[in-house]
Amino acid sequence: MISVIMPYKHNIEFFDRLKISICSLREQNRSDIEIIVSEVGESPIKALPEGIQYVFTYRKDKFNPALARNIGAKRATNKILYFSDVDILLINPNYFNQIVNTINEKTQVLCKPIMRRLFVSEFQEFNTLIKLEGYRNAVNKLDLSKEYLVTLDNSTKIIIYQKNSQEIFL
Repeated sequence: MISVIMPYKHNIEFFDRLKISICSLREQNRSDIEIIVSEVGESPIKALPEGIQYVFTYRKDKFNPALARNIGAKRATNKILYFSDVDILLINPNYFNQIVNTINEKTQVLCKPIMRRLFVSEFQEFNTLIKLEGYRNAVNKLDLSKEYLVTLDNSTKIIIYQKNSQEIFL
């Protein structure tokens, strides 16, 4: 029911981030998530985790994430499109369930979570912790008062934009 489209620019640092972001998507309590990594660049990724769709478009000029998103969206097969980035972590394993439930209750909505990103200076430490203790344990040790995570839980509100641009806070 949900296609997650992630634009990607090939380099080693971003590849580790991509793998962690994919891990956070696989922690979701849904089995109908299609993950699409869309890259526009000069050299394709050699290996991705199993079950990930990969779209590569050769282009020599500067990386264009909007183009990569559009190409990935064309490949999507599900009803709901969710655009993410390689440095976004979803903490709540029911995040997509909440989005689907909200969409099913409303018509013509766009869900946009309050997003925070993992700081580059803290990424290596977090990556090491994931390798030692696993994704869920590493996430549980994060200081959620810092602005580096995207989440949807009791302390964070999701903003729903209706077609007429009126905001509804859940």
